[in-house]
Amino acid sequence: MPIPPPGSRRLFWTLGLSLIAVEGLAFWLVCDHQVDRAQARRVQSQAEQLAFGDCLAYVDGSTIASCSRGIIAASR
Repeated sequence: MPIPPPGSRRLFWTLGLSLIAVEGLAFWLVCDHQVDRAQARRVQSQAEQLAFGDCLAYVDGSTIASCSRGIIAASR
């Protein structure tokens, strides 16, 4: 069995730990991005609910259908 060169074991551990660190960073970045997108969707949903409620409360003669059309048109 050949004997490995003196620095190969240290190089192996250095590369292995570096790979684990990079994968951990990539995983964190993906999760952070997904959390940001989920928060943005939640805020958008709350804003649409408030707009719908305001439309029904403050626009004379408004109906559920007319407010829904207005909100859908505004979100595009």
